[in-house]
Amino acid sequence: MAEKKVGIITFHRAINYGALLQGYALLEKVKECGADACMIDYRCPFVESAYRLTWGLNDKSFKGYRTWLKGVPHLIKKKKNFRRFAKQRLNLTSKYTEANINGFGDRLDVYITGSDQVWNMNVCGDDRNYLLDFVKDDSRKFSYAVSIGGYQMKDDEKELAKRFAKISMREKSACDYIAQETGRKVHKCLDPTLLLTG
Repeated sequence: MAEKKVGIITFHRAINYGALLQGYALLEKVKECGADACMIDYRCPFVESAYRLTWGLNDKSFKGYRTWLKGVPHLIKKKKNFRRFAKQRLNLTSKYTEANINGFGDRLDVYITGSDQVWNMNVCGDDRNYLLDFVKDDSRKFSYAVSIGGYQMKDDEKELAKRFAKISMREKSACDYIAQETGRKVHKCLDPTLLLTG
């Protein structure tokens, strides 16, 4: 029997240790289950803008600008290290954006969104691709340990969530909320970072 081709969409491009590690951990666990797993190299405009070089430049005074400027070399090095790790360890697909992701929705056997706060539209700028809107075959859609923070889903987002083959969330409160709003059974799962050993 051929290996199932599985794609994961998450915040793998965030310059954040937790975001990168949870993506890596989920990918490794899916591979351990015998799948041919990849990380969908999706470039969410909202997430990308949060980690531009001007990130951290909040204080527009001269002192604030000088402090930020001193940190730029560290920011550049950190971003470069994160990108290198992703390239070497995440089995990235080709680059996808809002403009071309729809063409990728029928290439794999299974699509997983998660973990992280991928269903918190305040964190991803209302990007429905994390609700796998680009995947037309609902039987291929799964969420793993998704979080929504305190976000309250809009009606169209609830409808997209209802279409998943299986839904799992990270927090009990999120499980209860999604189950109530969608009428679906929702499983509580560990953050994938807690599944990594040695």
